[in-house]
Amino acid sequence: MGAAKSAPFTLSKITMDATPNALAPLNRTQGWTTGMLLLALAATRLIAASSYMSTEPLPVATDWRTLSEDAVTYDMPAYNLLAGYGYSGSLVAPHEPSALRTPTYPLTLAAVYTMFGRSSLAAVAANVLFDFIAAVFLFGVARRKLPAWWAIAFLGAVVVLAPWSCFLGRRLTEPLATMLVSASLYLLMLPASSKRWLGLGVCLGMLVMCRPVFALLPVVLAFWALSDHAVGLRKDLARPVAAMIVGVLLCWGPWTVRNAVVFDRFIPLAVAGTGLSLWASTWHDGGRYWQVKEGPDGEITRTLPDQAFASDAERKRVVPAFDHYIELFFSGGGGLAIAEPDRKLREVALDKIRERPVDWMALRARRTVHLLAQRYFITGEILDTRSSVERARRGLQVRRFFGQIAWVIAILSGLGILLSVLKPSWRPVSIVFLYTWLIHFPTHALPRYLAPGYGAAMLLAIFAIHQSYAKLRHRV
Repeated sequence: MGAAKSAPFTLSKITMDATPNALAPLNRTQGWTTGMLLLALAATRLIAASSYMSTEPLPVATDWRTLSEDAVTYDMPAYNLLAGYGYSGSLVAPHEPSALRTPTYPLTLAAVYTMFGRSSLAAVAANVLFDFIAAVFLFGVARRKLPAWWAIAFLGAVVVLAPWSCFLGRRLTEPLATMLVSASLYLLMLPASSKRWLGLGVCLGMLVMCRPVFALLPVVLAFWALSDHAVGLRKDLARPVAAMIVGVLLCWGPWTVRNAVVFDRFIPLAVAGTGLSLWASTWHDGGRYWQVKEGPDGEITRTLPDQAFASDAERKRVVPAFDHYIELFFSGGGGLAIAEPDRKLREVALDKIRERPVDWMALRARRTVHLLAQRYFITGEILDTRSSVERARRGLQVRRFFGQIAWVIAILSGLGILLSVLKPSWRPVSIVFLYTWLIHFPTHALPRYLAPGYGAAMLLAIFAIHQSYAKLRHRV
């Protein structure tokens, strides 16, 4: 008999170097524990979200105050689609086409409203489902990479922590984006095949169309897969990577074509947004962004703090552009008009960064501290249910406590990233977390923006604890 040929190296050699018993079936005790934790997961999410649920029909926005925060810019395109006005964020007629928000979340809201009615109950219930599915995907990653009890311990941490869960009651992208990130991570853990990576590409494409800042993540993952030196046969990965790119384009392409037809212009993602964020990054160091005052006649005025301007010349350049941008944004104006004030703000920001690069980098480093110090945890959301006075005092204590936990997770995740250098199968987890963190570094970024990548941080943290425990046990 001839010598048996050695099996070719594929990406499965990277993704399958888990702990030997990581994929062993759960025993009876482990199965019951997992089941109880899944029930606790559902219960905690429903408790946290219950106060936001209402069967009353949502009001149709007539100004930006009708819905909180950025919710109006996601809800109105969904409403206008169902009302037959097309993909528009306009609050009143004429409903001009919009390219201010990419379509994954507005389309999801439209589908939910079609099936269950346009109420906060429907939207929040969908968020609860997204959150539960995200946790299951993250647990699936842990099961493939950790011994059973360690994976179960991770699931327990997700039940009581999970900062992304605190956005269940808001019509924002965090729950859906977290589910898509978690699904992408899970697919990355499976042995590579064209079929699986086509699904991965669809997940990533929907993620990009949900949060445009993830636009380069497919490129980063493709580069990692084709250049990781743990395997030598890159040709074996060409088809899976190509399938992933096809999946991304299946989601991305129709939006770009739609924009080209509607606006007669190449708009791959959103028409504006980077200019305002980049300018804010040159001065905003926490606290309130701007002061809002309402006059007797209902007129809204917004005043930027003096620290926003390095000179009177900058003030003269910024204020008109800022006022114009905000007016268009909160009126649902997502047409090409908003691109002009955004461009002016971007020019001011770039000039300011070139003049004072050291100051800008120092400010970004301080903001990174705020970005990592997540104070949003599901347990804190449940505990913060007192009367107004007691709630303020209790809420401050809760935020401080979970802010400290956030730092522990951030430090442990950093250790996990270092350890992943020696563990190829953990590199995708490190890539997803580092990308989510670093992509927000140059811009004005609120801590909640990191929420979709925080599941990867928690995985890295439990990985670091497991590795440290294993080494300590080996020495003893």
